[in-house]
Amino acid sequence: MKIKKARVGINRFGVRKYSKVKSETENKIFYDVGKVRVRNTKRYKYVCTCPDNFYRQKTCKHIGKFKRMEVK
Repeated sequence: MKIKKARVGINRFGVRKYSKVKSETENKIFYDVGKVRVRNTKRYKYVCTCPDNFYRQKTCKHIGKFKRMEVK
């Protein structure tokens, strides 16, 4: 997994960093994970396209993996 920085000027959704994270249960499925700046603040939140994060609004294992790789 490689974390990429978003380009300046094209980024209209506030994404700062993003990556594709492979599913642990399905071999051919990848989820998009991103670090997004909360509008009008200096805080960030993490979002993922997996059903667990999308429907339950909880931190999923893909976001956890992204955070661990971000620290390195």
